Amino acid sequence: MGDRANIHCYDGDKNTGVFLYTHWKGLDACKIAVAKSLARARDRWNDDQYMNRVIFQELIGDDNGITGFGITSDVRDGEDRVMEVNYMLKEVTTDEGTFGFSEFIENLSL
Repeated sequence: MGDRANIHCYDGDKNTGVFLYTHWKGLDACKIAVAKSLARARDRWNDDQYMNRVIFQELIGDDNGITGFGITSDVRDGEDRVMEVNYMLKEVTTDEGTFGFSEFIENLSL
């Protein structure tokens, strides 16, 4: 079971980047984690390695267990529930469409 979802973070080339995986939190939690991270770390939007860490940290919260989350170079589970963060274009793509970073933050009303 579970509520699997992924955040695909990349810098322009969809064949690269990392997938941040959650087994239990689902796509809505991924959207919230990305929006909160983008809002908190605006000065790092051009630095994908920092942003990846900020997003993953927001996604896992205080969880320090050994299961429930993962980081991979390809999607392995929850492949039908993937949102994208394109650092080059400063866009987030979800099942609801594609949004600029600022618009995405505003749409989630944080």
